[in-house]
Amino acid sequence: MAFKLFIYEHCPFCVKARMIFGLKNIDFEKIVLLNDNETDPIRMIGKKCCRF
Repeated sequence: MAFKLFIYEHCPFCVKARMIFGLKNIDFEKIVLLNDNETDPIRMIGKKCCRF
């Protein structure tokens, strides 16, 4: 089963998450969100968290 990892390219926390997935050899689908995309994060978790 492949996980979906939604990331921002500029987010240091997203880099850490990707690194952990790689170190644990976990298959995942990387989905890059654009910084100005507020619709998808609000739809998924109710707010936009990363404001880098």
